[in-house]
Amino acid sequence: MSTGTFVPKQARSQRRQEALLDAVEKLLADRRADQIGVAEVAALANVSVASVYTRFLDKDAMILAVIERFEPRRVEELEEAFGGNWDGMTLRERCERVAFETVSYFRRNRGVLRAMLEYFREHPEAVSPQREEEATLGYRLAGRRLAEALIKVTPGTERVAQAAFFTATCVCRDQIVFGPHSSLGTREMDDTALAVHLAHTMYASLVTP
Repeated sequence: MSTGTFVPKQARSQRRQEALLDAVEKLLADRRADQIGVAEVAALANVSVASVYTRFLDKDAMILAVIERFEPRRVEELEEAFGGNWDGMTLRERCERVAFETVSYFRRNRGVLRAMLEYFREHPEAVSPQREEEATLGYRLAGRRLAEALIKVTPGTERVAQAAFFTATCVCRDQIVFGPHSSLGTREMDDTALAVHLAHTMYASLVTP
């Protein structure tokens, strides 16, 4: 599948392309992709509109390039958030850490995550097996960390923990990426309150018979 992105060969051209992607990502922090114009991307990156079209076929190609640049970073951030040594942490402490790490991840990457969800909703053909595998990375890593602290470990324990984490990510998506969700009322929760709420919800779902 063609991405509509023309690969730069010279260092200066690569820097300009990175500047364009930086500009797109900056604009995505506050607006949806369909609210961003090529001209304002060019202006923010300090290049001409013609220069944009020498590198990208259209705006969709720019959005996809931003997503592709983000994907390795996404994997690194999730591995850093849920990796390391969690020995000695109680289940409640793990739920709190998972909750705060998850809220921080969604807040930090809010714009590009929203663009990614919207892009793949409109272009399902772009969802490759590798992308599907990477999409479950957070569930697998966080689920493992939660499951490790459960007293009675069974073959289905990790799946239960993954389900608890999945619910937390859905709330983050609705509250942070797309705005307040009716499941938590009409008011928007601040990040600390949201993390506390998620930690409590995950803990309760894992200790309830």
